[in-house]
Amino acid sequence: MNETDEQLKKDVIRPERYVGASGKDLIDLCPDLNIDFSQAAKFNIFKYLMRAGKKEGSTALKDYVKADVYLRRLIEWEKKRTESQDAQ
Repeated sequence: MNETDEQLKKDVIRPERYVGASGKDLIDLCPDLNIDFSQAAKFNIFKYLMRAGKKEGSTALKDYVKADVYLRRLIEWEKKRTESQDAQ
């Protein structure tokens, strides 16, 4: 299956099924729900790398992209957390 970057973005990076009426996706809701995003992200990165290419109906590429999305968001989260600690 040959997918474009735009298809991957729509289907993998921020699927509409995970965006609520507020416009926030599940990851954005973590602070509102007192969920430690860093732990959730690390778990999901590990999960997608371990299952890459093994889940029926999904490709290894999709799983690698999903892991990458969580890693990038974790890096941004950590930058913001570090900046806010430095400001105190």
